[in-house]
Amino acid sequence: MGFIILLFYIAVIYIRPQEWIGFIKGMPLLDVVAIVNIFFLLMGLRTGRLKLPRVPENILMLGLLIAVCMSHIAHTYFYGLIFSFQEFVTYVVLYFIIVISVDSENKLKRLLQVLLSLTFILAIHSIIQFHTGSGFGGLEPIFTRLGETMVTRVVAYGIFNDSNDLALAFVIMVPFILMTITSAKSLVEKIVVAGISCPIFYALWLTNSRGGLLALLVTVVVYFRNRIKGAKWIFVTLIIAAVIVPVLPSRFTQTLFGESSLGRVISWGYGNQMFKANPVFGVGFKMFTEFADWRSAHNSFVNTYAELGFFGYFFWLGLIFVSLLGLYKAIFDKEYVNTTNRRLVRYGEAIFASLVGFLACGFFLTRSFNVVFFMLIAITVRTRLLVSANKVFVGDVMPGYLTKRLFLMCVGSILFMYVLTRLLLKMY
Repeated sequence: MGFIILLFYIAVIYIRPQEWIGFIKGMPLLDVVAIVNIFFLLMGLRTGRLKLPRVPENILMLGLLIAVCMSHIAHTYFYGLIFSFQEFVTYVVLYFIIVISVDSENKLKRLLQVLLSLTFILAIHSIIQFHTGSGFGGLEPIFTRLGETMVTRVVAYGIFNDSNDLALAFVIMVPFILMTITSAKSLVEKIVVAGISCPIFYALWLTNSRGGLLALLVTVVVYFRNRIKGAKWIFVTLIIAAVIVPVLPSRFTQTLFGESSLGRVISWGYGNQMFKANPVFGVGFKMFTEFADWRSAHNSFVNTYAELGFFGYFFWLGLIFVSLLGLYKAIFDKEYVNTTNRRLVRYGEAIFASLVGFLACGFFLTRSFNVVFFMLIAITVRTRLLVSANKVFVGDVMPGYLTKRLFLMCVGSILFMYVLTRLLLKMY
């Protein structure tokens, strides 16, 4: 029952019926479903039907919550503390619900199938919106100026009320689509998923998101890199580039050193200055624009260390580092890989590509604290445990060698962004 409610919870997060369907419009549906989900989760833990897996990501997630709070406590901004706790705790809840509930291959498959179905619904909404002027509930597209013309960009409700976020929702399902088409035994399943993929790819194009198309390119390349060995991978990569690049939307063709790109680099400079002024706890969660002339960071890494300081950045980057490295070991390390169940390994390859693609987009967009990001982290954790039969990175605390590597990665990535920003500003 708890898993079914989780699927319904994710459906409410994606489709947001409480924002456009008349008889439930304005109802706190998301909060109600979350509370019910937590109730069944606690009941399952109490009776022993469900178990909380012991993984380092649990501590990292809780540490990130503390860092979010500390970013405001350090400045005695208690209203910001309350607001930040209320917003971020929803990410923590979603993470733990997925990590606890998705405890079998069948549940993982069902979760991905539901996500694909929800993504298909978003695609239909986007196509209708673009061609008629309004989608479900009368939601209209947005318009962005490109030179002398206005470009139409589709959006959805709630967390997808931004074309870039909507594009990422489409992109993260691409590896699952490719996996099903190339590996599923059922011809019917292949045909159905191939049919569903067509409107999803078209809707992705309609978002006109440069970050989304970049994420698509990286995601597809990483996916096939994991599946194809040797020199064949280079050949496949060239084919992928030859197919994708010519059909990139109009906004993607803007020059690399244009005004938009300069604005991004300037925002990175603001973030570096914030970190220098507040290196331990940052300027405060969701406070970047307050200190950057209302500019967005346009980089998830810069945004995190500027808002949360080194303390919060350690936990945030740790979630990425441990999750990706752990899943990589589970699907490629002969010591851990499950050779008796290739289906699970394929799921791992697909999810690994999804998260890498999301992060590639996050280098140019501010998606540090995003529902989809934390959902992907949770799915990555569960997939790693399923693929490796609970052998990779199990335990409440990270091994010492991982902690040292993470610390060096934090320092190195901050220095890299500082040097890169200085070099790019000189070029402009």
